[in-house]
Amino acid sequence: MNTKLEKLVEQYKKELSQRQLTKKSHLESVREFAGKYHCSPTTAAAVFKHLLAEGIVSSVPGKGYFLQKNPARKKKIGYLGYTPSPLLDSILNDASGALLDHLNCRKEDAKILLLQFYAMQDPAVGKKLLRKLDGLLLNSNFVDKKTLPALRAFNKPIVLVGAVYLEDRLICNQVIADFSTALRDFCQHCDLDRYKNIVVLQTSSRNCIATARQIVNYLNMTGTAARITVQETGHQVSNNNITYGYDLAQSLTADDIENTLYISLGWAISYGMYSYMQINGLSTDVLPDILCVDNFENYDHELKRPTFFTAIDRSFKECFIQGAELLFKQINQSSANRIIVQVPTKLVIRKSVRNIVIKDKEV
Repeated sequence: MNTKLEKLVEQYKKELSQRQLTKKSHLESVREFAGKYHCSPTTAAAVFKHLLAEGIVSSVPGKGYFLQKNPARKKKIGYLGYTPSPLLDSILNDASGALLDHLNCRKEDAKILLLQFYAMQDPAVGKKLLRKLDGLLLNSNFVDKKTLPALRAFNKPIVLVGAVYLEDRLICNQVIADFSTALRDFCQHCDLDRYKNIVVLQTSSRNCIATARQIVNYLNMTGTAARITVQETGHQVSNNNITYGYDLAQSLTADDIENTLYISLGWAISYGMYSYMQINGLSTDVLPDILCVDNFENYDHELKRPTFFTAIDRSFKECFIQGAELLFKQINQSSANRIIVQVPTKLVIRKSVRNIVIKDKEV
């Protein structure tokens, strides 16, 4: 079907939907359609042929065309979140790219509108943009005091992705990562009582604070004899956390290296600790056991060394795609129920935790 014909078909379907005609209503003739839409009778006949194939109209010889069913209006879904960019880290780049590919595959089900963050920060503009939508897929990092007024005024389904905490500033559905699955696997393979200390390295982002709380709570439930503490870097910017990791690795004592498990919440801290070893030409013996809550090495396509960090993959890609599917479901079912979906995280075992045993073999 050529572009002009496609436009005419969609235009006429939209008009039929707006006219709210009853079944068997008599429609325009081919000649009337051609005059109304300024096209040739051949093109008009092609439009009706297409609508016949879709079952939207029926034809009675000698009498013309009749409405068989009202065409469904294509839903409009907004997306306020990340799109692939060289400025994003590799994990977000991979997840946002996969999400947009997934949404593109669903374009027959809904029209996808990409919303701009700066526009949504103006309450009047944001409310106007949202009025056009049937639902919104929202990344948690795009919720702030400037976007909240427009978001709170939106009374259609919202699905929030990217957060590991329950959002209390906004009524919305959520898809969040469930860390208990990967932590359970880690504790099955790693004897926590082997350590004197377990230190959770936390950045100052809201996500990291919530993640640290979940991890500490889970570790406390294991009954480990190790002393569990949280150490905050005080930074959100990746470069500052890389520097923090480098300085931390440089300051470690032999007792720290031997008897402490560090759980790094974010790739930047782990990267900084590894950089200390690499830049100074040292072996991995100068590093303590490190569990990285970010499987960044798996998504870094420019990584020029063997992967090293035992990691918890936060399943960002799966969370984003499940968020899109939840939104489609909420819109199609016209559901007002608040739904929280938990996506299991995955443990990836590598070399950075020496105290791991699989099938009675140390890794």
